[in-house]
Amino acid sequence: MSVEGKSAAGEALATCVSSARRAAHLSQEELARAAGIGTSTLRQIESGNATGTSIFTVFRLLSAAGSSLEALDDAFVATVAAG
Repeated sequence: MSVEGKSAAGEALATCVSSARRAAHLSQEELARAAGIGTSTLRQIESGNATGTSIFTVFRLLSAAGSSLEALDDAFVATVAAG
C-alpha cells in the first residue's frame, strides 16, 4: 500500500518522527545531533524518502524526542486507515 507514491510505512515514520520532534521543540539539527545521525538522514526520514532505516535509528530518534516505538505503531495504523 502506498500513500501518494510513498509506502505507508515510510509515511508513518515521517509523520511520527516529525511530530515527535516538533512536540519536543527541537530543530532537525538538534534532534539529529541528539540521536547521533546526520541531519541529511533525518531530513530524508521526515520527507518519507528514506529507505532501509534501521530500527535502532528509529529508536534513537524517538527516544531523543521523548517518544516511543508505540507512537510509530499508532502513526502506521492511522496512515493505513487514511489511505
